[in-house]
Amino acid sequence: MLTDEQIRMLIANDIKMWSSLNQPMVDWATAISRSDFKTGILSNIPFEIADVFKEIDWVKGFTHNTWSCYLRLAKPDPAIYHHVVDALQVRPEEVLFLDDRQENVLSAEAVGLQGILFRDVHQLQDELKVRGLTEILPPLKAEHTVFTPAL
Repeated sequence: MLTDEQIRMLIANDIKMWSSLNQPMVDWATAISRSDFKTGILSNIPFEIADVFKEIDWVKGFTHNTWSCYLRLAKPDPAIYHHVVDALQVRPEEVLFLDDRQENVLSAEAVGLQGILFRDVHQLQDELKVRGLTEILPPLKAEHTVFTPAL
């Protein structure tokens, strides 16, 4: 049994852990949003973290954000990817989905999204180049390569 104070501390620590930013990814996502591409976050974070994140300025810059806790769905359920496609008003094949979990990427690909398993910025740069996406997307700069899990 945990006390109310222990639960509050666990939530605060969880928020702190998820608040560690991979700044090159944030900068890249912001640049993509400013380039008239539709962007979004699809995250399985819980209510307590989603309530904090949805108020962060750079997060508000995305076209649409899906917090699974509000939908009572979670990755890798195919229904959540369909929700994102509908919310963005795009075709599934027009979505580039990045995630640090293979099962989520595979599930997204199964419903028609393009998926990339994210490990670090250098690996992502290489994958974008192989797919010919560096020609149309803003450059991804890899000054800092600390791994931060995808939200």
